[in-house]
Parts: sequence; structure tokens; C-alpha cells
Amino acid sequence: MLLQSLLFSLSWFFYATFISPYAFITIEECSATPGMDSSMAFIILPVYFLLFGGMIFYIVNDLKTILIKIVLAVCFVTVLPLLFGLLAYFILDTTFVQEQMHRLGFWFSCYKFDCYGDLEVKDLPVNLITAALLFFSLWIFLEWSKKQHKKDE
Repeated sequence: MLLQSLLFSLSWFFYATFISPYAFITIEECSATPGMDSSMAFIILPVYFLLFGGMIFYIVNDLKTILIKIVLAVCFVTVLPLLFGLLAYFILDTTFVQEQMHRLGFWFSCYKFDCYGDLEVKDLPVNLITAALLFFSLWIFLEWSKKQHKKDE
């Protein structure tokens, strides 16, 4: 259970960090009207859903109904990563966390200035926090599911 959760979260982290940024590429970011190239999204996003939805189906293979598997796949592939990503972004965007990161010396690894001088949170710490939260939530769910499965037998 722990290994499956770890493999899922690590593969999610690497996919979100290194592959999914190519789905939507900003063209001429600092121009007055920056453009977006989303031609790779037609390849990258379906591969994401197939890969991670298939992983969830494989991990929860011992569950009986297909409906529960589909609900879990939707939750762990779309809903939870979005919620955890937004949570991580808004936590990192607070002034308190920015000051603490500056005090600890991690400021430049978490934040950057865009071309207009606005402060932005980098993708790497958001993806790292999201992957950690996905790991813990999947691990807790699998442990709970295993206890429920033993109780039913």
C-alpha cells in the first residue's frame, strides 16, 4: 500500500513537473498580448488521464464495483490534485510563508518575478506539496480500505 501510493505520487510529480508544462506553452510572455499554444494538450492530457486513471484502477483492483473504481479514479486524478494544488498555491502565496521562506533561504527556489515585476509562485514547490498530499491521501485511503476489506471477510 505504501509503495503503491509512493509510486503514484512520484509519477504524478514527475508528470506534472516535466511533461504537463508542454500542454500549454506561452508565446511571447512579456508582450502586451501573450499568446498560448495548446496544440500539445490534445496529446498530453489524454495520456495523463489514461496513465493515472489506469494506475488508480490497478491500485484499487480489490474493490468490487466498477462505479467505486470510477469515482476513485476521478477523485485521485482530477479533483484531489486540483484541490491540493490550489491549497498549496494559496498557502505559498501568503505573506507569512513568503517571509519565512526568505528567512530560511528558500525564497528563490519557491518564488520568481515575472516580466512586469509581479511575484509568482514557481510550479515546482506547488507540485511537490500536491504530490505529498496525494501520497498521504491515497495511502490513508488504501489503509482504510484494507481494514474495511478485512472486516467484511
